[in-house]
Amino acid sequence: MPVSQVFIDGSTLQEIEIPFVNVDSVVVDHTFPHRPTVIVCDSSGNLIQADVSYSGLRITVTFCSSISGSIFIR
Repeated sequence: MPVSQVFIDGSTLQEIEIPFVNVDSVVVDHTFPHRPTVIVCDSSGNLIQADVSYSGLRITVTFCSSISGSIFIR
């Protein structure tokens, strides 16, 4: 399912895209005042499953194998 079918456009929502290439984990630091929603897509735009852990303003996304795609947080 493409990410465009997951997010509903809204001018008041901030969304950050973090692209990644051939990795098995990604660490993202953010400044959101809340625990953001995390959506992960492969390079074709398909949703993929990943382990997401939160620690303060840091998010760690871990995959079961190396993959390329983008993380969307909002």
